[in-house]
Order: sequence, then C-alpha cells, then structure tokens
Amino acid sequence: MPLDAAQRQKVKDWLAQKCPQRTCQACGDSNWSGGDLVVMRETLPGQVITAQGVRVVPVACDNCGCVTLFAAATIGV
Repeated sequence: MPLDAAQRQKVKDWLAQKCPQRTCQACGDSNWSGGDLVVMRETLPGQVITAQGVRVVPVACDNCGCVTLFAAATIGV
C-alpha cells in the first residue's frame, strides 16, 4: 500500500526523532530510503493465510540493501 507524501514525511520525522543515529547493522552506512506500507502475514504449516497481519514500514540501507522493519502503528501511519 503506497504511502502518501504526508505519511512519508511522518515516517521520516519519526525515524529522525526515535532513531537519530541509525546506522546499518550490516555495513555501518547511515543513508536510508523508506518504503511503502507492507502487511506481514504469519502462516504455520498446513494453515491458510488470513487477512490478519502486522502492518510494517520497511526502511532499506542505500549502500547494501539491508532492510529494517518498523511497526506502522507505532509510527502512526
């Protein structure tokens, strides 16, 4: 689900406030790009995927591509 401009700004502002010194856990770089809203669904062997899930916002390192997920509800988007 695409984020609109206001939601993208909210994610940027939230990250700047909550994670001011965020560096990539893989390469140590500090340049990041935000993504769109994603719903993560858990399935167990033999089960069917349901509409339940956790909404997350992926943020990727611009250098190595390592992705970190943040809960959309915590951010407020």
